[in-house]
Amino acid sequence: LVRICRFLPARPLLELGTSCSDFYHRARNSKELWKGLCSFLLGETTLMLHESSWSSSSSMLGSTAEFYRRLFRAAWSCEDFCYDH
Repeated sequence: LVRICRFLPARPLLELGTSCSDFYHRARNSKELWKGLCSFLLGETTLMLHESSWSSSSSMLGSTAEFYRRLFRAAWSCEDFCYDH
């Protein structure tokens, strides 16, 4: 599944809710898939920065598939992805 999803363009991958429910749940809950995509899009250093800064937050669990999926979605859309200086 992870290998197949890595060949999909980002937009269809983010919109998997319209696919069959089994495929949707497997892709949505795949930590390996979302972490790999985040690593590819952001790079290892930036990914590690986000992992360490969110690891202490109670609102997001720092190393779950949900965390990486939300991070990828934010980085891809760039709307909510900014740094506070």
